[in-house]
Amino acid sequence: MLNAMMSVFSGGMRVGAMPELHDVLGALRAWQPDSPLADVCEARLLINQTEWREAANLLRHVTSRHANLPVVTALYALCLFMQHDDEWRRAATDAVDTGNDTAIAIVARFLNVPNDEAASVHDPELSMRVLAAIETTRALEHS
Repeated sequence: MLNAMMSVFSGGMRVGAMPELHDVLGALRAWQPDSPLADVCEARLLINQTEWREAANLLRHVTSRHANLPVVTALYALCLFMQHDDEWRRAATDAVDTGNDTAIAIVARFLNVPNDEAASVHDPELSMRVLAAIETTRALEHS
């Protein structure tokens, strides 16, 4: 059931079905009130609407209630990056260091690090390129 709801949510994100997405969020919150899933989905909606500060606050709340989740950390890094908050580097590095493919892909995407689609899902070179991009942005900002 959860996977079906997540598929509906992802499909709704792609087509911009906002009223339906809010209904799915309500259902997720009612069905699993202690799960971070609804908050993460809501944060994705806020990110989609470029509400960086609100999304960051929600993701910080998720992190305070649950153990660090790599995807949450990566999304949090994105929000901080878009707000020009220097803490994005720490969060992005933490996300990449988990080795979670989705988290690494999120950070790679917002840093515009090319991802070889033909490469294996577990591409250690992508992690290295993302970490190098994080350091490159630090050097560029301090020069």
